[in-house]
Amino acid sequence: MQTGPSIHPVTRKPKTVRAERDHVKEQFELKRLKRQAEQLEIRDDPAVDLLLSRIAKRVDQLITDDAEAQAYVGLLNDLGREYNLAQRAAKILAARSGLRSESQP
Repeated sequence: MQTGPSIHPVTRKPKTVRAERDHVKEQFELKRLKRQAEQLEIRDDPAVDLLLSRIAKRVDQLITDDAEAQAYVGLLNDLGREYNLAQRAAKILAARSGLRSESQP
């Protein structure tokens, strides 16, 4: 029975410390990407639109090839909801990278 904090087997540090450090790194990277996007002013770049459309096509293909994803899409359809999941995924990825806000088309 373990009484202390969970220890990561490789780093030998408490897992909570590692999780906090990973979160800080992720936030730093997100800020860096946002600054970079602002500096490059790529918010309305046609190349970004092309990349987002390719990402959407790839996500759509992944959904098509995955039985579990197909089951979820089927459930959404049965509920009378229609979503373009691939397009939504591309928008979320763009928002996470700082390229676009989620409210932009």
